[in-house]
Amino acid sequence: MYQIKFTLKQHTPIIHFQHDQVGATLRATEVKPKLDRFILMKLGNGNYETGREKAKNNDWLIDKDKGALDYKMRVEASNNVSYYLPLARFINVPKQNSLRREITQKYNIDFAYLMPTNYFGNEDKFKFNRNADTVDLPNSKLEQLLFAPIHNQITITIKVGIKELEEKLGLILNEFFLVTNFGTRQNKGFGCFTITDNIDRKIDINNTNDVLKTAFLLKNTLRNNSTIEQKIKKIYDDYQLLKSGTNQPYNKSELFHYFVNNGIRWEKRKIKQHLNLNQVILTTKKNLAPIDYSTHENDFYNSYEDEQENEYRYIRALLGLAEHYEFQTQNRGRLKVKITHIPNGNEEKIERFQSPIFFKVIDNTIYLKVDNSYSSILKKQFEFKPDGIASITIDTPSSFDIQYFIEKHIANDWIKI
Repeated sequence: MYQIKFTLKQHTPIIHFQHDQVGATLRATEVKPKLDRFILMKLGNGNYETGREKAKNNDWLIDKDKGALDYKMRVEASNNVSYYLPLARFINVPKQNSLRREITQKYNIDFAYLMPTNYFGNEDKFKFNRNADTVDLPNSKLEQLLFAPIHNQITITIKVGIKELEEKLGLILNEFFLVTNFGTRQNKGFGCFTITDNIDRKIDINNTNDVLKTAFLLKNTLRNNSTIEQKIKKIYDDYQLLKSGTNQPYNKSELFHYFVNNGIRWEKRKIKQHLNLNQVILTTKKNLAPIDYSTHENDFYNSYEDEQENEYRYIRALLGLAEHYEFQTQNRGRLKVKITHIPNGNEEKIERFQSPIFFKVIDNTIYLKVDNSYSSILKKQFEFKPDGIASITIDTPSSFDIQYFIEKHIANDWIKI
């Protein structure tokens, strides 16, 4: 039996901790299947089935009809751990203090807030009393909050009985952890780990710079004393501007600008027109930019009437599919618009689509890479169904150049690797 033992440094929190899993950390049940697939894709030069066939011929599989490689993995974490609570929105200090007090008293856990983030799973788990900063306990589900731990050190031990498979693991492990994140919201910079101590000296760790240059498109180096909160917020801010835009200060999304330059308007404008036709009165917020852009006047405007013949597309789907949108209205409260893919013929229904943009945090540097998975969502039709109102359909664009989009539209403090 051969052994590979190494330690990991955790750069960002991993979202999966629950109160009945004290000490929970990176799990072998997540790492091993990902590592198996990574190895098989390498064996098959990008084709999983080809790689699995080669592994079967090498007698590397536990079951010849499945893709699990024949080795065992054990993950051990240090007792030195810090906990974070990721929230999608910022809450004021009095509410922070109230929520912290309830959580600490009930569950005896100390934590730091991460807000805002691209993780939305905690938003329905806590509520505050109306016109107060106190937690509405009867209508909150604090026991369901997901926390994100960071351990000071994590040790992984791999036991393998086949020498050739041990050697393959040694060649691949460093690259695997450099380009892979774990847990929920992993593509938004959560769950970042890298190998720090090659205990058995069996892992090739000399290829780090080459891997980073090959795998990633851009990088952003922050100050040496940057906190976890600042790193996660940097990813949130820049991604938010790319996909959805910002409210304070108000900026249209870069995706909007990209498609405006290609003669296409985004779905949000079309949905607002549809709501307006159905006597839904949207709440107007102060200091927000106008609704659309006039190519005739070279300026933005507020009218729901088109000032030119606009082509509308569901463009935000290209950076990740949402289940619904919400609009604040004067006569219907908060109105939810459900989004559903309409398959064409025998086409498989799209239920989920993860953003093709991936962030990796290593120490004080954030790396960004993209993939071409968005091609699977081009030229698709989606239904937008507001509560109590007839639905409309909007197609996704027929083409998109994500590398050009990122390089031209991301914040200018990102540089090519």
